[in-house]
Amino acid sequence: MLEMDEEDGAFQVPYERRLIRRLNLAEAVTIGVGASIGAGIFTAIKLAVWEAGIGSILTFSLCGATAFLVGYSYIKLSSIFPESGASYTYIARAFKHPFVVFVSGCTLWFAYVVACSTYTVGFANYFGYVLSWETRWMVDFLLEINGLHSISNLVWSLVMSSYTKKLLMVALTAVFTVLNIIGVSETGRIQTVMVVGKVLILLFFVAVGFAEILSRPKLIFTSLQPEILISQFYTHYIPLLLPFKDPLWATFSAVATILIAFEGFDLIPTTGEELKDPKVIGKAIFITIITILIIYTLTLVTLLSLVPWYQIGESEAPLAEAMRETWLGGWGEVILAVGGILSTASAFNATLFGASRLMYAMAREKILPERLSYLSRKERVPYISILSTSLLSLVFALTENLELVASMTGVTFMLIFLLVSVSNVRLKSKTKSNVIIPLAAIALLTLFLLTVKLYITGGFLLLVGAIITLYFILRRTQAKQGMATA
Repeated sequence: MLEMDEEDGAFQVPYERRLIRRLNLAEAVTIGVGASIGAGIFTAIKLAVWEAGIGSILTFSLCGATAFLVGYSYIKLSSIFPESGASYTYIARAFKHPFVVFVSGCTLWFAYVVACSTYTVGFANYFGYVLSWETRWMVDFLLEINGLHSISNLVWSLVMSSYTKKLLMVALTAVFTVLNIIGVSETGRIQTVMVVGKVLILLFFVAVGFAEILSRPKLIFTSLQPEILISQFYTHYIPLLLPFKDPLWATFSAVATILIAFEGFDLIPTTGEELKDPKVIGKAIFITIITILIIYTLTLVTLLSLVPWYQIGESEAPLAEAMRETWLGGWGEVILAVGGILSTASAFNATLFGASRLMYAMAREKILPERLSYLSRKERVPYISILSTSLLSLVFALTENLELVASMTGVTFMLIFLLVSVSNVRLKSKTKSNVIIPLAAIALLTLFLLTVKLYITGGFLLLVGAIITLYFILRRTQAKQGMATA
């Protein structure tokens, strides 16, 4: 399945660099930031707050620290392997065993697919939020100025139809699939515009929120009322009576949910063969992690100051509803909902890009069918991999039953990050790394994996079991074909 060089155990590269180098540093950063600031900060944040309460600040801090530690390994490994496979490539070069390479590569690809599905559902949810009954007057106003007020009820019934959400999912998938096939430059430019837009909206949320807090200082003490304190103490701070709700357990177990909000930096190395200067990968990873950590910290502190933690956990769109508490009222709510639309769309775009390059790299090295490595003649993009990834993600999205699978995504990234860190340790003679940093990452990730809920762990093990089964089926099929040829 994999071709090995018997002398040094390295993988031979049976191909030429056929992808076109068109991306610059800024576009690489927007791919990382775009994938990070997606459903995590706009929707998954409520799950972390509900589970860890005000301890969610520590959860985000732990995720940020882990991102820095793991990012170090990505920077070092990408400097000697600037290839599209990224995480998969690093693990393959370190472990050199087809079984490990196949299982880790397919597991990571599946995590990207499910992440795309999560962003697709989030996109449709935020669009539905914007078109909720509270904004019906906007629809009526647009119909009125165009002389179509008489069909208001018909238009509204179509807009709020249960099928509209699924159509939005199909539309998002179709638009960005076509965009990715059209070319890398177009993908990079559109991604830059969307990322700048959603970052500005989040900074706007922080600015308006802090202004509101300064004008009403007592607002920040809303969560400290006696009856709320007693409830919070009972829920989160009695480890002897409620061992699965104590602050440390809740803080660590929430990492599985939130880590998806930090994983975007690992997509940057997948652009290695399409960057004008691959040497900027390390700088792009560092800028991405710093950017998202600052934005997340400011956003979370503002959110917890505007709305009590227990209300955040019950909200479908916590940032939008928090904005309603400011002087902007409903207008602020709509602005943040638009931010959610931009956020999930750009996250889908970035993750689709990375997932298709991973599949391309695996097919190129004959881990997957070679057809998946075919490139379009004009733009030289892996169009079959793009189509395969987007169609499977759409299938998962249309089920709208992603709670378990989306949680498994966080576990998958933790395992992949752990393997990449181990790979850096194994290849330290080549990367010239300080092993203390990847070892610290391994220790943190191991701790987080031990606190993952049992039902999520069970689902993840079933997934890995299916991939292992597929590996042995493909291996047996190849062996039979080899015997038939002989």
